[in-house]
Amino acid sequence: MTTPQGTTPHREITSGLKFPEGPIAMEDGSVILVEIARETLTRVMPDGKQHVIAKLGGGPNGAAVGPKGKISRTLRTGSNDRVANMRAFAAEALKLLDEQLT
Repeated sequence: MTTPQGTTPHREITSGLKFPEGPIAMEDGSVILVEIARETLTRVMPDGKQHVIAKLGGGPNGAAVGPKGKISRTLRTGSNDRVANMRAFAAEALKLLDEQLT
């Protein structure tokens, strides 16, 4: 692959995501992100496989891991943006992640 001087070569890992935002790099090499158009929290594995962790609804447009490992998302609701701390959602999402890792 030829790249301009000073840049790093890249490769496509997956395709077909529906407007991905808020990527979170995980220790296992996967990436967790929200898909705005699909309204999901999705995990992309290093081999490109996609796993929907949760259906979020409401136009999610960002995600982050908090200090206790809980996943929060930013929710766009019309002209007002609000951050929804998803405690119950995060517990379920982390349970699903644990199941996928074992």
